[in-house]
Amino acid sequence: APPAPVRPAPAPPLSEADVERRERIDMALSDWRSQLVDLGGVASLDDITLLDGVVDLTAAHPSGLAQLYAGRPTHLSSIVRERNALGEARQSLREVSARTDILARQFGVAPVYLAIGVATWNETVPQDGEDDGSIHLADGASPEAADLTAQIPHVERIAAEHAARNALAAAGLTVPEA
Repeated sequence: APPAPVRPAPAPPLSEADVERRERIDMALSDWRSQLVDLGGVASLDDITLLDGVVDLTAAHPSGLAQLYAGRPTHLSSIVRERNALGEARQSLREVSARTDILARQFGVAPVYLAIGVATWNETVPQDGEDDGSIHLADGASPEAADLTAQIPHVERIAAEHAARNALAAAGLTVPEA
């Protein structure tokens, strides 16, 4: 028979000073998190249209994007080649950089996100009012008529599908395999 698993020793009882210290630490941590949220503003990926520090790569040049997606260092001018758009992209990149510098100095973290597209969807609840947690097409919609896939390169599509499946799983939803 295999040996019985070793149980860790119970934690020693906390003294009143330990409890007070833990409460002060928890309060300080809560304050720090609150300050970080206040400084960060809108959650970056909740509504990307509300952000001031966004570099829009909608009209990016395919060869520059290929270089970026390959993980190689890529100059902004390789991605955005139109003169006016490049000027706007440079200004936006300066704003992103300045914002992350502030966050790094104040909190020791500098969150920056690369979003490759934005997905939106509408949830429908069956008319009987019961939601079984599955995903349905709206009444009258046919799979052939619905735009179910984004027209993005294969690698990004796989990453987007993986991220979407993880987000749905975190919400307790599953998507059947095709």
